[in-house]
Amino acid sequence: MQNAVAFGYCERREAAVVSPVIFNGYKGSYTSKDTSLPGALIFTDKNKLYWKFQRAGDLPTRLIPLNKTEYFMAENERLLFTFKKENN
Repeated sequence: MQNAVAFGYCERREAAVVSPVIFNGYKGSYTSKDTSLPGALIFTDKNKLYWKFQRAGDLPTRLIPLNKTEYFMAENERLLFTFKKENN
């Protein structure tokens, strides 16, 4: 059923091959401008990039590269994570 829903409503994304070395620049703790959301932790494990909310019991989800700066999750391909440097 999940595949049928995905087929009907989701754009299917294809993973790109990127060097795991670039993941080091993304690792760390992130906060949202929306203060109702908990912080997020971005980390690596076995040359793969993951994220999870910083709250008890939250499970990590793999971020799959679309290119060097954009990533998606297999569980929700419509949600896109974009990493960019900001001048603060």
